Amino acid sequence: MITNRTIKYCARLIGLLVTTFSLSTLAAEWNINEFKVDQEKLLNQEIQTFEKNFKQDPKQEGETKGVLGVFLIKAPYDVVWKVISDWEAQSEFVPGLDYFKVKHLFEGGNNNNWHSLVEGMLDIPFVSFRYTLDATFNKADGTMIWKMLSADDIKRYKAQGIPVQLSDEDRLKNIEGYGQIKAFDETRTVYYYAPIIEVSIPIPGFVEDMISKVSLSRYLHAIQEEAEKQYKQQKKQ
Repeated sequence: MITNRTIKYCARLIGLLVTTFSLSTLAAEWNINEFKVDQEKLLNQEIQTFEKNFKQDPKQEGETKGVLGVFLIKAPYDVVWKVISDWEAQSEFVPGLDYFKVKHLFEGGNNNNWHSLVEGMLDIPFVSFRYTLDATFNKADGTMIWKMLSADDIKRYKAQGIPVQLSDEDRLKNIEGYGQIKAFDETRTVYYYAPIIEVSIPIPGFVEDMISKVSLSRYLHAIQEEAEKQYKQQKKQ
């Protein structure tokens, strides 16, 4: 008998062969059209947030809370896409991000659609985490989807000769997320961004708040500033 679990597993294997993968629970359950965005706040470039609870792992009890940030950037779609998808450049302007480094680029992709393994380091006061993400990018849809590699994933990739490192699992439980952009008009773009960072150790409330700010509001403002700066430079040329 073919079960849903078997179907999902086969889909995962097929996805790896064509340089894409099945969506994480977070990405699969976010539907940006189900949230009512306040147009006045959007045009004022205020970050609007929406919460959603979902079950990440059928084997675990309880639910995980996801937070979606929605933000207007005064730059065209192509400019915003370039900024949000070039992860290695983001350490130059995103606060709290020490680095991103592409460790492996899967075959079969192109400049508009690719699948990669990316190592990153979050470094903020009192806490830092190193992690490796499985990430896919699709410019046509404006989507980015990422999920932290497990110890089994790391072992499998290392066996294939791919130089990935184990995430700091003693302090970091999970990182995953979903991002999508939509053209508002020819010169403005709406960015929907839903990151999740779960730590596996008790941390003070102010540190938790700092992680939340770095991963959402500070990140969005940094992306906004960089995209709008690049657009202004583009118009001068």
